[in-house]
Amino acid sequence: MSRGVKLTRGLQLSDYSSLFTRNMQAEQSASEAAVGVAEAYLDGKPHRRGKHKITRSERDAAFWSSAFLNSLPTEARNTQPLVLALARYLGHERISNVALLEHIAAIAPDAVRRAVCYSGLVLRSDSPRRLEVNRLAVIAPNEFHEFVRGLDVFDKAYHERLTEVETLKQPLADLTPLELLVYASLYAFEHLVPRDLLMVGQPVDPDTHTDVVWDAINDLLIWKISTVDDSVFRLTESGIGKSLAIHLSPFLFPSNDGPSPREDLYEAFGRLLAAQIELNSFISRSADAFSYDDSITYVLRGERLDIVERDLAARAAWERNGEKLARLHNY
Repeated sequence: MSRGVKLTRGLQLSDYSSLFTRNMQAEQSASEAAVGVAEAYLDGKPHRRGKHKITRSERDAAFWSSAFLNSLPTEARNTQPLVLALARYLGHERISNVALLEHIAAIAPDAVRRAVCYSGLVLRSDSPRRLEVNRLAVIAPNEFHEFVRGLDVFDKAYHERLTEVETLKQPLADLTPLELLVYASLYAFEHLVPRDLLMVGQPVDPDTHTDVVWDAINDLLIWKISTVDDSVFRLTESGIGKSLAIHLSPFLFPSNDGPSPREDLYEAFGRLLAAQIELNSFISRSADAFSYDDSITYVLRGERLDIVERDLAARAAWERNGEKLARLHNY
């Protein structure tokens, strides 16, 4: 039975089970009937009962408490709609049905591994669903021990990069958003604008492509805006002048009589930007590939994960589509 959410008057436990029964009465196989119910669930149906709008939490609780889920054949568990439904279960935190998860893991372990990947748990080690997955490594070590160790390797690498970014933010913690924008602008005019002026094209390293760098700069500006008091945004001409006199003018108009350029802050910004780019790259090129690229698998070798390509054509399509997305900023 699900724990964490109580059903309200809007959706009854029997709704999904009744749909499954109707599908079976329409001479569908158990797998076909279950797929139909899973697709309705994934589509957010039913939307309402009478005048009452049904919430996602109510649908989650009703679906994962449905009796028909306990007796499906293995072939049904491995269908994409049922795997995606399981990924939704693993992606939220308010519903728990540990017994059902362990049952599915026992008869269709690959379906559970696929669902874990699709759910994004690879970057959410603090989720209670991650604890349930970790338990699978104990009760079914042959199927899940190495898989869970791989999740731990990802988690360690992710938090190392998060920690690096947070550490490098400290020297810039006292800057206002305007002042951080000044250093971002100085960096852009030194490293990014010349590419357009000289028409030199993108660097070989994808982590230094212009759109990648701008995305990281945007992340840093969002961080800064989210951490300052609202009073900082009440700018005055005098306040702007003082900030620019300290953080911009010495770079543009160096003078022996004026303040020295804050090279320390500019260099600190460069280090922080590089760390943010590395974090973003890890998420987009490693964690996202783990979660969504079915053409590869990650194999644990000691404390390292190696990529093994399973489908070269699908891998080429994944990379080609990624390249298309990377070029969107040009349009």
